[in-house]
Amino acid sequence: MRSAQTALYRVAYALVRLTAPLLAFTAEEVWKQMRQPGSVHTALFAEPEELTAGLSDKHRKRVQNWDRLMEVREDVLKSLETARQSKLIGAPLEARVRLSANGNLYPLLEQYVGDLPAGFTVDRVVLPGVTQISD
Repeated sequence: MRSAQTALYRVAYALVRLTAPLLAFTAEEVWKQMRQPGSVHTALFAEPEELTAGLSDKHRKRVQNWDRLMEVREDVLKSLETARQSKLIGAPLEARVRLSANGNLYPLLEQYVGDLPAGFTVDRVVLPGVTQISD
């Protein structure tokens, strides 16, 4: 129970500082409710190390995996936009994306193949050699 409270506090503490420029008055009210000194607008932004403090090596590896997957996502989104402009698809949710990869990227894509359609906002992601579960 205590670890859940600590996690929620860390998330709130970082989030209120990150949203302060956009939600100035709301962030200030939250800051006061959290009983923090001074103003949220004089606090430093959260550093990435602060947000990952206390994570195990296994969890840090997963964060790195998602960083790599977001790079793939950028490439997929560019291809989807090109296909949309060429009138091959109407919207990304109509698309089925076929990925090809080699080296150490393929095992990463294979590991997360079930999560990729939601991450890419497409109907389906096909990775050659991986059995797809049909809807």
